[in-house]
Amino acid sequence: MTRNIRLAALAAASVAALVATPALADDEGFDFGSEGLTWSALDGDLELSLGGRAHYDLLAYDDGVLDESFNGWRRARLELGARIGKRLKLRVDREFTNGGAWRNVWASYDLTDDLSLKAGNFIAPFSLEDLQSSNDMMFMERSLSNGLAPGYGVGGQLSYSADNWSVAGGWFGEAIDADEDGRPKDRGTGFTARGVFRPVESHGRILHLGASVDSRRFGRNDLTSVSAQPEVAFAPNLLRTGPLALVDSELSLGAEAVFIDGDKIVQAQVIRSNFDRDGLPDFEATGWYVQAGWVVTGERYEYAQGSGVVRGVKARKRRPGVELTARYDQLDLVDGGVAGGLGRNWTVGANIYVTRNARIMLNYVHADAQDVAGRPDREADIVAARLQVNF
Repeated sequence: MTRNIRLAALAAASVAALVATPALADDEGFDFGSEGLTWSALDGDLELSLGGRAHYDLLAYDDGVLDESFNGWRRARLELGARIGKRLKLRVDREFTNGGAWRNVWASYDLTDDLSLKAGNFIAPFSLEDLQSSNDMMFMERSLSNGLAPGYGVGGQLSYSADNWSVAGGWFGEAIDADEDGRPKDRGTGFTARGVFRPVESHGRILHLGASVDSRRFGRNDLTSVSAQPEVAFAPNLLRTGPLALVDSELSLGAEAVFIDGDKIVQAQVIRSNFDRDGLPDFEATGWYVQAGWVVTGERYEYAQGSGVVRGVKARKRRPGVELTARYDQLDLVDGGVAGGLGRNWTVGANIYVTRNARIMLNYVHADAQDVAGRPDREADIVAARLQVNF
């Protein structure tokens, strides 16, 4: 009952924010836009912002064994930010689904205009699609390969951004709370870094190339694992390693590429993770994807230069935007005596950007999973839809 009340309160807050009266924006210090409600004081040296997101999913799932429909809140989150002076920023996000969890809880300080220090609970700088906001993703869920990314963790990082390149790196441990994408909380402790270079950046065209590394160590009694859903929430994990015992260290390497030409985008990424186990065969997992999108109504894809992340499509005020998407991805979890499965997914989708704060997402996924210990090979067909509101 309490959970339903919280979700209803967040949904009400989202609707209230979307229909906020112009009079509020006219009040001194207040402003309401696509990024939420902000209040500023002290001649702009203090700024507070309130935002949130509400993602409601419906899906029909059929894998020959399970044939069911599901619906529910994928995300229901409130986000509070603050800027003190020109250089200090704070962020706190609270997720209310699945019992509740903390997401972003961090502070950052700009040492110079190009160099920044950040500490707290946030996403380690490794995977392009992991660093992209769930409000901006082309598909309802991230790819199978994202199960190999480190995700959230408590730590600190330094980041530097120049005209056509950027780099970020730091030391990370376990996250405050369990991950929303099913990754285990126990992810070891170690160093993560990512670098991005843009050899082309002009006239609406961007060529983005990136590389990343994640090196972790584990305690003798730590248990980690890798699993993946078929790119929709509320569906069973078709790929799973089970607990990986006696993992001494893990090394993940990633490479990524993006080409944006105005209203078109092609994106690809590969991740290879090696788990060094004490007294057991090493385990190596590999995942990759390639995806493309086209905004048929002409809106452009936006890109954040400082973080090297695609920011998605922003709808125009006068009409809805329509985007068509397609992706193929693969995750291989069979190696070293571990039979976690080989998965392949084909996904096509359509996104309708109703306003800058709301969109409707439609995805069809065909998932193929084989060589999973204790399970027959499966093929699943999933039709899914999402109503998304963010502010």
